[in-house]
Amino acid sequence: MNKNFYTDLRKNYVEKDYFDKKTITVNYYQVDDIINNRDRVYIISSLRTDSEEQKINKFINDCNKRLQSRIEESNPYSNKWQIFYLYKELFQFFSNEYNYFRGQPHDYPLLPGILRESGKSFDSKYRTDFENVYKELSNEFPEKIEYVNLGKNESDLSKRAYQLSLLQHYGLITSLLDVTQNPYIALLFMLSGDYQKYQEPAFYLFSIDDKEKSLFEQVKKNKANERIIAQKGAFLNFDKINLNEKNNLRKIPMIKIVLKFDNKAYEKIVQKDKDVISTINNFEEGGEEYIEMIKQREEDIEKKKVRCIQNIKRELTDKLEEYFYFEEDLFPDFENRVQYLMRKYKSDKRKLTFE
Repeated sequence: MNKNFYTDLRKNYVEKDYFDKKTITVNYYQVDDIINNRDRVYIISSLRTDSEEQKINKFINDCNKRLQSRIEESNPYSNKWQIFYLYKELFQFFSNEYNYFRGQPHDYPLLPGILRESGKSFDSKYRTDFENVYKELSNEFPEKIEYVNLGKNESDLSKRAYQLSLLQHYGLITSLLDVTQNPYIALLFMLSGDYQKYQEPAFYLFSIDDKEKSLFEQVKKNKANERIIAQKGAFLNFDKINLNEKNNLRKIPMIKIVLKFDNKAYEKIVQKDKDVISTINNFEEGGEEYIEMIKQREEDIEKKKVRCIQNIKRELTDKLEEYFYFEEDLFPDFENRVQYLMRKYKSDKRKLTFE
């Protein structure tokens, strides 16, 4: 195998060669007049899509009409659309075509760990060393891991994918990307970030036909990889690109849903605030005091954005627990359950093991 395969793949990979992507953006903004800390601090302002599909556009337009009618109600807390129920409607709308899901706490590129930007997680040298690391582990622990070369046929790739799923189970970064058949499990993983800073969570829906050639990989499930069973999981196997048959690989239809703070909608609310307008008018535009005031406003908005996304995380988590979806249930094996429990008590909470 070419030891630079993963380095070259990261340079040359183009998402649109393997996925047919449509994006839906869910815009929301801060509500200022909060009664107590358990109140919902956000309002969904609009949905936007880059899709040209008539059916999707009609659905988005219908959602926006309902959103607008609720926003215009006199009582700001009456009947506002909770994000959990919006997700639920989206799942139901796409349920006939989309059968696998993935949640990410950040809107980073849809890539397996080994192809992501190196930095805190690993050094870029890991990509070139990966095959040696894999071989070493198989030599030291032959009862747990078998080395399978990155071959040129599907049978080898499937065998290798199973072994990589075990390595990923134990925490090694690989070329596999987790997906699940259960959208609510994917939501749990979307909420796995610490959310101490503003971030834009992304949720993916995939339309996968396992009878056609694509990046999709269903590995065998047994006691050695209980996590996959608990998470109703499968993978997108980026090793398949080694076959150099991208023209023969079916593009996977994909919907990406992104949560985004609506700066324009929030700005409109601020502009209606007479105190804010009066304060702005007191300073000469471009002067030191004016610049300082603008900086202070930007910092204030950033705090509101963080508060909003934290509120959304808490609200979604509470709702999932009402339906008996708990993070700890995703870790049925002893080692991962212990790691999960320890993570709950660490000040630096790492994300869940869902690569």
